[in-house]
Amino acid sequence: MSMNESSTQNVEFQNQNLLMRRHVDKVALISRVAVALLLIYYIWILTSAWSMIGLWWWSPEAGLTWSSGGPGRFFPLPALPGWATVITPGLPIDNVFYLVFMHCGIWIAWIALGLLYLFSPYRVDIRLLLDEVRTRLHDRSQNETR
Repeated sequence: MSMNESSTQNVEFQNQNLLMRRHVDKVALISRVAVALLLIYYIWILTSAWSMIGLWWWSPEAGLTWSSGGPGRFFPLPALPGWATVITPGLPIDNVFYLVFMHCGIWIAWIALGLLYLFSPYRVDIRLLLDEVRTRLHDRSQNETR
């Protein structure tokens, strides 16, 4: 086997892997900076919401409720509620934000995935992954029809 044949086989073998080494180019750098900024923003919203924990509560019947007037908000920019001592309902976007991200615990997955994206030197080749899934599903359907 010559040197060219072995290197060609090695390249073909590397192309078959789902994990590929990520090259730092302009697009990768821009996407990493964007993900880093989104992570910082998301963590800021979460810490702001948790720091205001005595000023709001959530119940299935009423949704997000503020304990003082002039409802505060979590999203898009966290803000404290007003000083009036009146119970006010939260904004619909804050209800959605609380239910989806905070109450269900998806915030853990979002932060973990963001950090993995930022610090992982590898990327998953989605096309190869989809091809692999399709072939396995096709093989399974062929085996079931026999």
